[in-house]
Amino acid sequence: MNVYTVTFLIILSIWLILAGSLSLPVILAGLVVTYFGLRAFGGRGVVIAGAPRVSDLGYRIVTALIFVPVFLWEIFSSAISVSRLVYQRNPRMSPGVVSVRTILTSKTAITILANLITLTPGTLTMDFDSRERCYYVHWIDVTTLDEDERAEVLIKKMEEYLRRILE
Repeated sequence: MNVYTVTFLIILSIWLILAGSLSLPVILAGLVVTYFGLRAFGGRGVVIAGAPRVSDLGYRIVTALIFVPVFLWEIFSSAISVSRLVYQRNPRMSPGVVSVRTILTSKTAITILANLITLTPGTLTMDFDSRERCYYVHWIDVTTLDEDERAEVLIKKMEEYLRRILE
C-alpha cells in the first residue's frame, strides 16, 4: 500500500469519526473532500520532513499515541506547579526569558514544539532563532541557568517524541 492510499484512508477515517454518521451522503462527501483535499496538496500523501515509508507510518502513529498521555501529564504536572506558585502567600518565583536549543530540523516539528511549550502552563514561546536553532521562552520560575538543564526541564521529553514522529 503506498503512502497516498494510507493518507487517503486515514483522512477519510477522521472525516467519518468527526461526522459521527455512516450514512451514504456523509461517506460520499468524505470521499470527495478527501480526494480533492489530497489533490490540492499535490497528492503526495503524508509528507513530513520527507516522504515516510509506509512501514514507518505505523511506528509514527504508535509513537504519537504514546505521546498524547505523556504530554497531558506534562500539562497536569505543570499546572499543579503553577497553582502552587499562585496560591503561596509569599511566592518565591524567578520569572525570566531563557534560550533553549533544539535538535529538531523540520519546520513542522519546530512549530509544533513551540506550540507545545506554549500550551504547557508556566511557559510561553516568544521567538525562534533559526540560525542558532533556539527558542526564547518566558518561564514563570527559572530554576536553572545551565542551558542543558533548562533544555532537560523544558523540552527534551517533547522534543524526543516529536523527533521520532516527524523527522
